[in-house]
Amino acid sequence: MKQLSKDNLSEVEKFAFEVISKVNVNFSKEHENYEIDLAISEIRRYAAQSKLTPQEFFQARAYLSKGMLTDFDGEILKPYKKIDFEMFNQVEIAYIEYKKIDKQRELGIEKIKIFLEPPKPELTPEDKKRERIKFYRSDYERLQKEGKVLGTLIFYDLIKKKRLEKVSLKFVENILDNFVPETTGISRSKEPQPIKLTRIKKQDIKVFFIDVVVNTYIEKNKLKELSESEWIDYWESIFESTPRSDRN
Repeated sequence: MKQLSKDNLSEVEKFAFEVISKVNVNFSKEHENYEIDLAISEIRRYAAQSKLTPQEFFQARAYLSKGMLTDFDGEILKPYKKIDFEMFNQVEIAYIEYKKIDKQRELGIEKIKIFLEPPKPELTPEDKKRERIKFYRSDYERLQKEGKVLGTLIFYDLIKKKRLEKVSLKFVENILDNFVPETTGISRSKEPQPIKLTRIKKQDIKVFFIDVVVNTYIEKNKLKELSESEWIDYWESIFESTPRSDRN
């Protein structure tokens, strides 16, 4: 048996007593010592040629008790209540076969998953550029309609790549002064309103800061006044001017 030294009898005996304990064998009171010695001898004989580790042996027994192991004819093996060399071997063979089939089943499932959901090919530089331009165009439309962009994190990274990382402390203080950790949907109207549950929206200070920086940058540089093509060229030129190692 793997992990058990054939020269170390204490290991084998420890395993033997654990097997006897878990199998819960009923020994006769008259011949208890003799029957225990016989059981230990049987377990030693099995352990000397077994291909399983002690952990696998007990796992096999757990599978056996759940009706998961079958013989060569496909019949479910019954849990054993005695120490029997041949029974141990039969369970071991069934366990090894079960694990082999289970492994094949896992590989089969994995192949099916790969077939049904093949890995997406990595985008080429041209594909990535098309995605960027699609994003620029989408947020340009939003800027014209709503007065602000949504993908501020992407624009923020581009702004940093332009080495515009220094901001005045006064600017930061103004942002912090206007930051509210939680906002509610409470109406300020004096008109009677139907009773509604107050919805609290938590704000992240970093997200708030980035939103303010980006939209202030756009306003200060009058980027809203650009045409769509000029807007796209503006941001794409920043991206293209950065070293390849810094590009996302």
